[in-house]
Amino acid sequence: MIEEARDQRTIVSFQAHFGYASPEGLPPGAAMSDFLESELNARGLLVDARRNTEDSHVFHVISGSRRFGLLLGLIEDDEREWLVLTYSRLGRVRRMFGARDNDEYRAMLAAIHEVLLADERFSNVRWYTEQGWHDDPLDAWKSLPFETNSDYN
Repeated sequence: MIEEARDQRTIVSFQAHFGYASPEGLPPGAAMSDFLESELNARGLLVDARRNTEDSHVFHVISGSRRFGLLLGLIEDDEREWLVLTYSRLGRVRRMFGARDNDEYRAMLAAIHEVLLADERFSNVRWYTEQGWHDDPLDAWKSLPFETNSDYN
């Protein structure tokens, strides 16, 4: 069984050469956000319910029959220039009654990773658990969202 979300690598930081400029009223990274949406859709995921906050791009990603949240924001911290946070929209009550989204979550994380590796504008891709990001973002990272299939069995 997949580990609970707090133990998964669901946060990814990276550098990107898309430029910071965005149309007025949009946070930095509008072109990258459009690119990420297009590439995830091309990989069989559905991006919908897109909106922007003052400093980030937020949208839902549907993988299989499950919905996830994704936030893209500029953090301007050297190698950790951009950040993508992902989260499950499957609530605790549904989990208590046996609902799971492990396979769909893994498919979404793999698609994000594939997008970041497939385009030369992205570099320094680093995956974190939530705790690793908050406790030690300099050293608590891995190069993959999951190391082997056994991580998710």
